[in-house]
Amino acid sequence: MGLKECLVLVLASGCALAANYTIDDCPASIPHDRHLQVFGDTCYSFMTSHRREFDAAERECESNLGHLVIIRDAATQDFLYNALRHDLRYNGVVWIGLSDKVNEGQFVWVDGSPAHYTHWASGQPGILGGLEDCVGMNIKQQGQWNDYQCEGFLFISNSHVFVCEYPLGPTTAPPTTIPTTAPTPTNAAVTGGSSSPMTAAATSASSAGSTVPTQQTTTPQAMTSDTTQQTTTAATQATTGACPPFSCSRDCGLSGYKTDDDGCLVCECDTSM
Repeated sequence: MGLKECLVLVLASGCALAANYTIDDCPASIPHDRHLQVFGDTCYSFMTSHRREFDAAERECESNLGHLVIIRDAATQDFLYNALRHDLRYNGVVWIGLSDKVNEGQFVWVDGSPAHYTHWASGQPGILGGLEDCVGMNIKQQGQWNDYQCEGFLFISNSHVFVCEYPLGPTTAPPTTIPTTAPTPTNAAVTGGSSSPMTAAATSASSAGSTVPTQQTTTPQAMTSDTTQQTTTAATQATTGACPPFSCSRDCGLSGYKTDDDGCLVCECDTSM
């Protein structure tokens, strides 16, 4: 086999390998369903289930590290038209990633590259100048391009379906930030560590829920009465606890026994009854 035949075989093998790409080779961050197709070395996601204005469509593509579709040749144009018209049965306007929003009359793709290949419909771009800056493929016109308003005006919406493109490979979307619940601060953190015990107790009671009984406010007279009663009771208990064990052989019957000044029983009958 000559050198020429070897080169032909190598090139043919390379083309065969390129043609064997499937949606399994597309980024895992995008849905792998019938709306995802591969052409050449690019994955195309046909977003025909919902409509967006031009900038919102581009942001949605970028959220998965892609962008609105870029059409650089007739082969890509034909692939997109056939997929939309015949595979997905769509028959309307589809946003592509082309606009002259930056400089009027200078159409560039969303990656900043100029549009060398175009597929304008007759009379397009339109004559409305700055009012129509974004480009869509009109499937009803065999996929020819028209320029449209990028967003709605007043009560008129200008949303269309769109196509995102992604490179082959295991591209992943930016990590999603999951909000976490901050821990409940302790009483010391709430009070700054300098509050009095009474303040800390009040704070703890207010955050503990309905299981903490409500403290009642008393008048000074009531507080004085309660304090006196508690003091007397405590003194009596302390005194009673200090009395020696009582033992007496005298039977006083119903009269009972006398008590001394400390309230302790003595072995004498109480005749005052």
